[in-house]
Amino acid sequence: MTSMKKINFRFREHPGDLLRGTLIKELPNPEKELDAFLLQFLPCYQTDDTVAFLDDLYKLYDDEFEDEEDMLNFVEYIGGSKTKKEIKMEINKVEDDLTMRAYKNFYQLILEDKIEILTNGEE
Repeated sequence: MTSMKKINFRFREHPGDLLRGTLIKELPNPEKELDAFLLQFLPCYQTDDTVAFLDDLYKLYDDEFEDEEDMLNFVEYIGGSKTKKEIKMEINKVEDDLTMRAYKNFYQLILEDKIEILTNGEE
């Protein structure tokens, strides 16, 4: 069995937000590290309404809303009470949408030569 090469990347220029930079980082695997992949490759991760919506879906699914009123407002926003299965289906749908947007942006960054891909210790 051959081992996978370690693949790193870096932005050639600072992307302009607080969460990303030009340091060399390991390329996140979207199947195992979806949050890290979205953080790096969604164009506006910090201000993306869909990311906030996904976060609220997880809070609802895991019963982790800290404020009852916020939870009730969110339940009303999504059209009323949902079963765990319905919430999980919505989570999967939203994650698929975000992943596709991140893949498209990643590809665009490569085409525009805005990121550099480095393998096995390249600097």
